[in-house]
Amino acid sequence: MAVGPVANISDTPPEAEMVQVFINENPITLAKGQHNAESILSAATAQGVAVEADFIVRIEREDRKTHLVTDLVEIVEGTRIIAIAPDDNS
Repeated sequence: MAVGPVANISDTPPEAEMVQVFINENPITLAKGQHNAESILSAATAQGVAVEADFIVRIEREDRKTHLVTDLVEIVEGTRIIAIAPDDNS
């Protein structure tokens, strides 16, 4: 009796490691790895943080300076993110 191909467990992608990050001092969880501003804001909104899709996203570096998110950025445990409205003049 012929048996069809058996799914190899290694054929399924590994589940993403989730990490806690802070957006505007609010803790949220994101998958560890590469994210763009849209995916960060989407996750924050889904987790109850008061941000909008057009907010400007900056990552706080270890030296406390910030880096504008215009491309993919690496998200790791404890990443600090600042999201501000595009018309915020503060």
